[in-house]
Amino acid sequence: MANTETKDKAATEPESKAPALPHEAKQHKDPPKPAKEESGFCVYLGPSIHATILSGTVFSKNKADALKELESILVDYPLIADLIVTGDALPESRIKVRTPGNLLNVKYDKLVAAIKSK
Repeated sequence: MANTETKDKAATEPESKAPALPHEAKQHKDPPKPAKEESGFCVYLGPSIHATILSGTVFSKNKADALKELESILVDYPLIADLIVTGDALPESRIKVRTPGNLLNVKYDKLVAAIKSK
């Protein structure tokens, strides 16, 4: 009878897990990745706007500095900011701009419509 009582207790009591030791947890984690540096340039992937900006314009600075340089243009065409991508994101972004339904493609099309309406 003692044997069935032990089984009943085991079924009703939750199993206790021993907490992992700090040195054991560290062994299973991946080593920290080094901080990724920005490429140092960015590119405008939007349509050319007469006397304003050309498609494919390369800025030899980070995106924040490029946007500061374009402040006066961004007043009339704020979507330009979304179509400036860093050099790190350039390969993927070039594909996304041409892929129908992608967010970059939608913004590109909206900017084209805004240019035509002015």
